[in-house]
Amino acid sequence: YREHGFKEEGYASYEDIILGISDEAKRHGLRIGAYQVQDSDQMRFNEGVFEPRNDLYPHGLKWLHDKLGTPLEAYVAWMAPGGPYRKKYPFFATPKGNILGWPSGSMGDVFYSEDYWTDTANKLADWGVILLQQDYMSAYEGDPVMMADLNRMNLYYKNETKALRERGIKMQYCMPLPRNIMESTENPRSEERRVGKECRSRW
Repeated sequence: YREHGFKEEGYASYEDIILGISDEAKRHGLRIGAYQVQDSDQMRFNEGVFEPRNDLYPHGLKWLHDKLGTPLEAYVAWMAPGGPYRKKYPFFATPKGNILGWPSGSMGDVFYSEDYWTDTANKLADWGVILLQQDYMSAYEGDPVMMADLNRMNLYYKNETKALRERGIKMQYCMPLPRNIMESTENPRSEERRVGKECRSRW
């Protein structure tokens, strides 16, 4: 629906489709425990902002969560460089390129501080999010900036985990490296791994 322009009558935005699915599921007695409502092209990552696209979610995610009465699952990737968060949070500036490129791409501006992740976790909790998928984890393999110091990605993941734990939000690792799986023993919010596009396993 979203990729083909909402051609079916009565669906003006992606939030309309999600609400339609919810209504139909309830009519058939199907329980949906949570909705993963975001992906890389549903967020404003290319603007350097962790917010949903207004054209897809005109009322916002908190409104959608309240209408559904069901928890949400969210998604985060890397931020395009030069966004407004530069004025508020410290960051690592990585080489330019497509932040959602595959198999290799830029990580843009990597915001890592406790303040950034605390504010982000509070935002997620306000939206009704119970799980955050961290995607493109393997992008830092070979990145000259993030690999220049062993502690840089460690600092990112530690602050992310701490903030999510304090708000009761779980994590899913997507496209992880073996080091991420080993590191998850220190990051207890991580409960799932997702490799490639379809293969998902629980830990």
